[in-house]
Formats: sequence, C-alpha cells, structure tokens
Amino acid sequence: MLDSKLPFKGAEAHRAVLIVNPVATMVDADRLARLRAAIEPHGLEDVAVTQAQGDAANLVARAIRAGATLVVTFGGDGIVNEAVQTLIDTDTALVTIPGGNANVFARATGWPRSPDHAISALGKALEVALPRQLRLGRIQAAGLDRVIALNAGLGIDAETVRWVEDHPTIKRHLRHVAYAAAASAAARSLSQHPLALEVTSDGISVGPASSLMVAVGHPYTYMGRRPVDILPSVDFDGGLAWLAMRATRKREFARIGAGIMVTAGAIPGESALLGTANDAIVVRSDTDVAVQVDGEAVGRHREVRIGHGGDITILDPSLKSVD
Repeated sequence: MLDSKLPFKGAEAHRAVLIVNPVATMVDADRLARLRAAIEPHGLEDVAVTQAQGDAANLVARAIRAGATLVVTFGGDGIVNEAVQTLIDTDTALVTIPGGNANVFARATGWPRSPDHAISALGKALEVALPRQLRLGRIQAAGLDRVIALNAGLGIDAETVRWVEDHPTIKRHLRHVAYAAAASAAARSLSQHPLALEVTSDGISVGPASSLMVAVGHPYTYMGRRPVDILPSVDFDGGLAWLAMRATRKREFARIGAGIMVTAGAIPGESALLGTANDAIVVRSDTDVAVQVDGEAVGRHREVRIGHGGDITILDPSLKSVD
C-alpha cells in the first residue's frame, strides 16, 4: 500500500546507503560498479561492506543514525534478514538487489531473479520511488526474538534447513538438490522419531501436529526459477497463514511435499491442515524442536509464539520477476 507519511515520494532526492556482502554468490566488482552508478544520481552517500555475520545489522543501524532515507542491500537473503531486523518500524526504506543463491525476499517483493536485470531496473525504480509498506511477523521463544520477513517453521522444514547448514559443501555444489536430499533425510528422521506439537491459532487448538509452517508473505521459497507457493493467502498484509502437518510417516511427508510442488498451494487433507491467524500462533512441545526463520536455523525450543512484528517500507520496483 502507498502511504503519504512514508519517507519519500516521486522523484525526491534520497539519502541512500549501499551495503554489500562481497562474498555472496553473484556479487562481483563489475556488478558493484554498475550498481553504484545506478544509485549515485539519486543520492548515494555511502558504501559499506560486510566482513562477518552481524555486520549488516550494525551498518544499517549506523545508516539510520546518519539520517539515511534508503538502504540498498546487495547480497543474499542473509544480508536482507539482518537489514530487516534493524529497519522494522523506522522511517528508512529498503531496496534488496539479489546477489545470493535464492534471494527469496527480493524476488517475492518484485525484483528480478537476475542481479543484472535488477540493477538495470533500479534507476527507474529510484526515479519513480513508489514506497510500499509491508507488515511482517515476529517469532519469540526462550533466547529468541526475531522479525519474520517471509516464513518460519518447526519440524520438517526446520530440520531440512539445519541439515543443509550442517553440510555446507553439499549446499555449495548441489544447491537445490541438497535441499531435496535434506528434506528426505528430515522426513526419515521424523518418521522414526515423530514430534507431538500442540498448536493453537488465535487461542483455538489446531490439535496435535508433527510439523508447522507459517508465512507472512508468499511465495514460501523458490526452487530455481520456480516459486514454491505453499501458503499464497498472505501478502505482507498482517496475516499469518499456517500449514500444520499431522503426518508421521515418510511416505506421507513425501505425498504432502509432492502436492505442494505441483499445485498453486498446499492442499488440506487428513495429514495436513491449513489456516490463518489474525493475532498469534503458539506452539508447545515436551521435547526440544528445531525452528527455522527465513531459511536460517535458530535452535531448538519447546515453546514458540509467532505474532505480528511491525512494518517495514520497501521501494516497490513495480516489476514482475519473470527471468
């Protein structure tokens, strides 16, 4: 949605800061030079380079203190996630130029998959400067308090993320094949040691579940060029869509996964329930359960609350990701 109170309108000059992850897959000197050239006519004030995890959050905080109206990130979903945590409920807007492997948030908010196409489109987007406000989520547990930019999960997708993070060499060389292998391994483990999650949505019991997936925007993720649109009923509008899996056998997990991959959304049935929450989702377990947020493993927890996380402003490219 457009809001007259957002930090800029039309062709007003920006105070822009570019934050770069130099080791992201598709970041190189040539693209960085072209990206700088695209921003400079519109008010580029600083370029900062991350060196370690956590740097992006600190650099964004510094940019906000310096009065930046726009933060441009160039990297993968990791740098975006750090930026979002700091930009939530501020007057500084965000542009996410894809430079990593999946670039889920950038693509979900309208940027092309290709960094070259995104850089080419950026000049026009900066000139038109259409701000869009997104309403994100928040996940809270013991020692965990984090904004959800896209999705969170407990059970099979969290175990999949954890497995991939534990095998970085396989991830680097096999990419999407690695996630398929990880999902199979997670399904096998959970079929042997099923979870019993007690899930409530807006205070109403969903019943026991073996896994839970929650989204604040869509698609849930991408497999190469293809969006995996598990929960398409939310679009950064403050809603929380969820899929609770009751499956405990590997073949049931496989059937649900196959259904997700070949349809426009998850299909409810005896082994899976779909729903939405306007307030909060609470999950409890007698054992520690793996949790993921926006594709990053965030430990194991016995009680998790997922609710609203505040608003963030992005620069809407008014484009469709078609490449």
